[in-house]
Amino acid sequence: SGSDSITATYDSAMPSATAPIKNGYLFDGYYDQVDGGAQYYSSTMVSSKVWDKDGSSNLYAKWTPAYTVSFNSQGGGSVSSLEGVRQGSKIGEPTAPTRNGYAFDGWFKDSSCVVAWDFDVETINSNTTLYAKWVVAYTVEFDSQGGSNIAALEGIRQGSKITAPTAPTKNGYVFQGWYKDSDYTNEWDFGVDTVETTVKLVAKWGVAIYTVSFNSQGGTEVTPITNILYGTKISEPVSPTRDRFVFGGWYRDSSYVQRYYFTTDEVTSSMILYAKWFLPHTVSFDSQGGSIVEDITDITHGDLIPEPLAPVKSGYAFDGWHKQSNYVEQWDFDADVITSDMTLYAKWIVLHLVSFDSRGGSGVAAIEVGNGRKLAEPATPIKTGYTFDGWYKEIACINRWNFS
Repeated sequence: SGSDSITATYDSAMPSATAPIKNGYLFDGYYDQVDGGAQYYSSTMVSSKVWDKDGSSNLYAKWTPAYTVSFNSQGGGSVSSLEGVRQGSKIGEPTAPTRNGYAFDGWFKDSSCVVAWDFDVETINSNTTLYAKWVVAYTVEFDSQGGSNIAALEGIRQGSKITAPTAPTKNGYVFQGWYKDSDYTNEWDFGVDTVETTVKLVAKWGVAIYTVSFNSQGGTEVTPITNILYGTKISEPVSPTRDRFVFGGWYRDSSYVQRYYFTTDEVTSSMILYAKWFLPHTVSFDSQGGSIVEDITDITHGDLIPEPLAPVKSGYAFDGWHKQSNYVEQWDFDADVITSDMTLYAKWIVLHLVSFDSRGGSGVAAIEVGNGRKLAEPATPIKTGYTFDGWYKEIACINRWNFS
């Protein structure tokens, strides 16, 4: 685009300048010789070398041919051209165009689509037009006959095989394959059959019949229940037995997380139920210094236990059985059930003896009261010629005792 002059300072970077333009070429920098030599400016006009010449000198532009690559989609969607492609460079493959009823089959060097363009190998050395190749494509639909939806396969090339989709599901039925006709006479073979036109495949179903087996986990054998229709309930079999163990019900898993309830649960697949067993439990009583209370043994898991006779301990009042030795939670014999071997702990309250000085009135018996408990008011004493005026904490009758 002509010649320009600049002033450069010796031993300094080249000053800013504007890149030249030449139609059909890419600028590759300025050099000190026509055929190359030392480069002083890059292709973006950044200094590549400090100025090291005395006096005036010429710099020469280097040019590389640049070409346009056009894409003829031959009836498909438009694909933008690539402008300014450097000579000898490869190009990236553009996004494939689309065309109704056809599948894209690559870019070719000729409109007859005989010689394919290899984007990994071939380079651009002239203005180039590439041509889209199309092959007839079909749709394969799946009629699941009341089962779960299966998406259609679109853009299937003529003569190609298809991969079997995930089998559909239908409550109470077993999937038996895809067929070419609703009479189920010709099954589609995904390993052999090819798509030659638009296809609709039909799902075949068979009635689901299930079996429930019982793993008694060391107990007596329980016969499986067979020929069960989907969604029906089954009767609970006679419980198995096992020496020294108590049967604890049937579960869907061997970890006993999900219990099976025969009155409400329905069979929706074949399965194994697992027997749960418990060893009989023993409850011990730690009277904490009181009289001995015998253990209760052979307790069935989940049962209540009767409350034993209360122990006795001199100077103390019994305050119930507790689940912990620090008396955090009291055992409720009407509600709490046994789920393991355990020990219950007696709680005791210190007793205090309260005496009553009737001051010449009728006698009043002493009362033992647990520590921290309220004192029940005794019968009023009698003294001829006097009216009783209550009980006091000291002989001077200053602080009255409040029984409430």
